[in-house]
Amino acid sequence: MTSPKPTVNSTKSVNPTGWIWIGMVNKTSGSLSVGKKLVLQPSSPKQFPRIEPPVIPSPGTIVTVKYEVNLMKEKSLSGKTIVKLKKGEKLVILKVEPFSKVAKNSPYIKWKAQVRKCNSICNK
Repeated sequence: MTSPKPTVNSTKSVNPTGWIWIGMVNKTSGSLSVGKKLVLQPSSPKQFPRIEPPVIPSPGTIVTVKYEVNLMKEKSLSGKTIVKLKKGEKLVILKVEPFSKVAKNSPYIKWKAQVRKCNSICNK
């Protein structure tokens, strides 16, 4: 005899989707593609990779927030914050894009990702 599976009330499990800054890569060390390591020793703690594992993830990958980061509504990352993501939260990567150079003569490029907060499915 099997017990019925509990149903999820969709109004209670809201998983916001938005954009986060994930980290930087060194643009001088080859291709900028999925699996490329994010810079682990930047000059400022504010520039440390925000996700674990610290690589450019592919869409569909589940990552863990390593340092608190703002989930932004807009792709530009300068708009409205939807929510602050805390260390340990799990996210599903939807899209990953290079964002901008860190500074005019910097060898680094910032990366951003469109993400969705995980629900119970991610915790398998």
